[in-house]
Amino acid sequence: MRLRIEKLRKKDLPGFYKLFKKALFEDFKEYSPEVAAFQWKRVGRGNLLKLVKSGEEYVFVTKTKEKKVVGILASSKIIGGVANCDWLIVSRDFRGQGIGSRMMAFWEKWVKYNKGHLLTLSCDKVNLRFYRHLGFEKYGYMPKGYFNENDYLLSKIIGLWNKRSLNA
Repeated sequence: MRLRIEKLRKKDLPGFYKLFKKALFEDFKEYSPEVAAFQWKRVGRGNLLKLVKSGEEYVFVTKTKEKKVVGILASSKIIGGVANCDWLIVSRDFRGQGIGSRMMAFWEKWVKYNKGHLLTLSCDKVNLRFYRHLGFEKYGYMPKGYFNENDYLLSKIIGLWNKRSLNA
């Protein structure tokens, strides 16, 4: 299947929101209804576009040749050479096909190209094996962390720190 990963565009928003909402309220079982509602409001239609336009958030989508959004990767702005993956979502119908791995590889190349040297993320125990397979290492554990969940803190060095990252 031919898939394309690219930066989120305004025309992708309906597909983004459809997948994001479904993931929040159906797939992330660890989230209480209150937490899912909070996340939905935080990334709500006007808010996401503001974050993307300001450069505070970078969002990449994977689309089919029919332009259906089947994957989302959201990353924070690169600060001091470090970028954090805030969300990695793959549509239930497309899981197990390597899309998540491809999106992470795309993000890694993008961060490195944009003067980043370190990737970070937090995940639950269920996803720990997936990220370790991609080369991420645990640097911490936060019991009852974000939204009262037990979070594993992971990082992956992708290059050497360079003072040029201060101008990124």
